[in-house]
Amino acid sequence: MMHVYFLEAVGCSPAVVKIGVSSFVLARISSLQTGMPFKLRLIGYVTYPTDTAARSAESKLHKKFKAKRLEGEWFELTPKIRASIMAMVGNSASIPLPTIKLPEFPTEPNYQAMVPPASSRGKDGRFQSKVPSI
Repeated sequence: MMHVYFLEAVGCSPAVVKIGVSSFVLARISSLQTGMPFKLRLIGYVTYPTDTAARSAESKLHKKFKAKRLEGEWFELTPKIRASIMAMVGNSASIPLPTIKLPEFPTEPNYQAMVPPASSRGKDGRFQSKVPSI
């Protein structure tokens, strides 16, 4: 299964939407969010049975909205484009996306765990390099 997804960059002016394709939408959102100055919000997605069908639909949408293309797969999210997206998402037989459980990380780094063990120190007390000398 492949999904054509619609992501809005929240707080961006003008409002923008990314129209993309992925079989793992939540993982794709996570990778796109890295380095983005705006929070990404999933407006919705449409599920297709094959990669070919999803990419064809994505291409048609890119052509349909080309007058509002900003860069790559990013488009100005006009009221007309939003209405088109909502009509597609509302009329699709989209399956629920699986929930991804992300690992929990401590809020404070454990600096002690970052210090190499004493056994890695040489006779002079300095840490020994694992890189061979030239």
